[in-house]
Amino acid sequence: MVFEDSLGGTYAGALHYIEVIKRNDINTVVKGKCFSACALAFLAGKQRSIGSATGVTAISLHSSRILVDGVPQEYTDKRPLMSKIYELTGGKMKPEVLELIRKSWTEASGVVFVAYSFLGFTHFKTLYCDGTQGADTSKCTRLANADPYEMGVLTKR
Repeated sequence: MVFEDSLGGTYAGALHYIEVIKRNDINTVVKGKCFSACALAFLAGKQRSIGSATGVTAISLHSSRILVDGVPQEYTDKRPLMSKIYELTGGKMKPEVLELIRKSWTEASGVVFVAYSFLGFTHFKTLYCDGTQGADTSKCTRLANADPYEMGVLTKR
């Protein structure tokens, strides 16, 4: 199953995708952007990989939001989402990275796993965006020792 340039969706929608992907042992691939509920559904894949040797791939995880009178608000019970991320990554997600995901719920905030090609090689970096940088991820903080393979985000090179 290929996830390509998706900015997300609802937690309930992601749970439905997760159920289908897990039940059928489907491999998942990201091309371009896969944020929010897309990233959560992607994590359900039997094998998880990026799909392009060129361009930039970004997988972004953040905590849940709800709409109250049309205004995004922080969803207070984060345990189900955090447990699901921990489960889908095989318990490999580092606690400090899980904490950054848990506290990120505003627009443009979260932990972003970025893959990009340079000189024929794929390079990875993991960023924490607090939401103040807008869409400019160059202003996000780079997380050291946060390899997407070691933390169970990607499984297949």
